[in-house]
Amino acid sequence: MHFDYGSLLLGLSFSGLCLAIILMARWTVRRSETFMMTWGAGVSLMVVGLLSYHAYVSAPGLWLGISALVFFLAGFSAFLAAARQFRIGGTSLLTFSISLSFSVLLTVPWLVVGYDGVAFIFLNLLAAALLIASGVNYWKAKAQAPDAMRALSLLYTFAGLSFLPCAGVLLSEERWVLGRAPSNWAEDLNILVSIFATTGAGAISLTLHQARQTARHLRESLTDALTGLTNRRGLFESMSLGALAPATAIIAFDIDHFKQVNDKLGHAAGDMALKAFSTVLMEGREPDDIAARMGGEEFLLVLRDAIPSQARRIAEEICNRFRNLPIIHDGVVFSCSVSAGIAFGESSFENALRVADAALYDAKHQGRDQVVGAFPLHSVTAPGG
Repeated sequence: MHFDYGSLLLGLSFSGLCLAIILMARWTVRRSETFMMTWGAGVSLMVVGLLSYHAYVSAPGLWLGISALVFFLAGFSAFLAAARQFRIGGTSLLTFSISLSFSVLLTVPWLVVGYDGVAFIFLNLLAAALLIASGVNYWKAKAQAPDAMRALSLLYTFAGLSFLPCAGVLLSEERWVLGRAPSNWAEDLNILVSIFATTGAGAISLTLHQARQTARHLRESLTDALTGLTNRRGLFESMSLGALAPATAIIAFDIDHFKQVNDKLGHAAGDMALKAFSTVLMEGREPDDIAARMGGEEFLLVLRDAIPSQARRIAEEICNRFRNLPIIHDGVVFSCSVSAGIAFGESSFENALRVADAALYDAKHQGRDQVVGAFPLHSVTAPGG
């Protein structure tokens, strides 16, 4: 005995419509999460496809069949586009367009020439391929939230696999021409799996959206908005775990005569200088190193594994590159220099920071554009300082 397709399809349509509204509402709150908009659009397209298919079940007709197939395939293509957006970002229009165009070319012509069974076979095979491909994309993004991403990937894959028996039954029975919507045990199973997968995927997607929002807010609170470097709060949170290793170098930097830049050229020029120095500071850094803006024109570089001569060489290179870097603002070319103070692993980060600040003060006192090391080696002057 088969299910009441009409009631099931209408129920699934209503659930999908509610989910689409929730997804779109979430996207309006956080528009940077474009994958939510794409996924919500996919659900909306599926709802239209379900309503068209419900009408086709009741009164089979060419245009209803084409409408159902196109909207179904558009929804599956949007799911794939959303999965790629989630994994790699960027726009989803190309993925969506290619998937939909290819799928329509493989299905609709068969329906037009009267081989509706072949059209439904291709529909089921394409649905399986697009859903499994979506699952693969979420699996590749599992580093962001391993448990949730594995579950989402498995749901998409499970849903995709449920379409294969639908195609298999039609193929095994050689049902090339149907004259109506297919009705068999595979279709019943597919509807049940689709309801389960849609509900589960929707819940997980909303959870992921909220988790990404929370992570983004946290990341923004620990990042300097102007330079993109770690801010003072983020630095202290990163360095709060007990005593420093002896090979940890703390290099404090301060842009020389920065107030004069702001007074003579304006604060926009000062911002250009800050961003220019942050770029120089990050060049060639190791993944474990931390570059931070402490506030104003003060910066800090933490080298996790360095010896005094290496730390001094790195500080000198940064000073040299910044000094020789032309900064352009409103057609005016100017340059700045920077002073630096170096300290090594102390009992705590706070103590090492105080020593590095004292060395930086000495560099300023000695005439700026200097590198002073607070360790049992002679202080050095940056070439050209």
